[in-house]
Amino acid sequence: MKLLKWALAALGLFAVTVPVHAKFYVNRDLGDVKPENQVQAVTPKPVQIIFNFQTSGAANNRATKYAKPIMIEAMKPRAIFADFVEVPAKDGALLSIDFNNIPEKGAGGKGFATGLTFGLKGLFVTDFYEVTFKYVPANGAPTVTKVIKHALHLKMGKKDVADPGIQMKNADEAVRMVIAQVAAHGLNELAKDAAFGQPIAPGGPATLPPPAKAKKK
Repeated sequence: MKLLKWALAALGLFAVTVPVHAKFYVNRDLGDVKPENQVQAVTPKPVQIIFNFQTSGAANNRATKYAKPIMIEAMKPRAIFADFVEVPAKDGALLSIDFNNIPEKGAGGKGFATGLTFGLKGLFVTDFYEVTFKYVPANGAPTVTKVIKHALHLKMGKKDVADPGIQMKNADEAVRMVIAQVAAHGLNELAKDAAFGQPIAPGGPATLPPPAKAKKK
């Protein structure tokens, strides 16, 4: 429970008060990179990493502290870079990531209505993510930019939704899945760009493991 509350508070997720019985769903549209589309660097090299989490475009330092190590761990097995370092890389390559969280407009009002009706009205709120990857190659080539979009849903009360997404056990697990999928697509798209400047080959890590089944209440 402590981890769930930390995840919500750190990332500023959802403009509503989130009770313990809330359910979290990862949007299905992005998913993991299909095996036949995965690539990896032939000779991965270290890269300097700059990561910033934003809320509606504004810096969110607390969320950056929480999400940055999760993002780095998610990127390591993708076999695009050998390592992610805080200082300038030996050959000067730089990767910056702006992870922008865009809360659903009017979500606060939805939460208020749900509270007044003691959950009978139900609630389904979406947090959108627009993540910008910018890679500056060591060879002085132009910056490679890729934007990956994702979404995380919250459901509570009696709200019927045809397909709310992939249900996760809690907020922390949901956030980690969103970050892992964004990392997979962001790095893969960078590597496939001709301006990436490094030889690539088909392949990569196995697809992400399926989430643990949420307990029914």
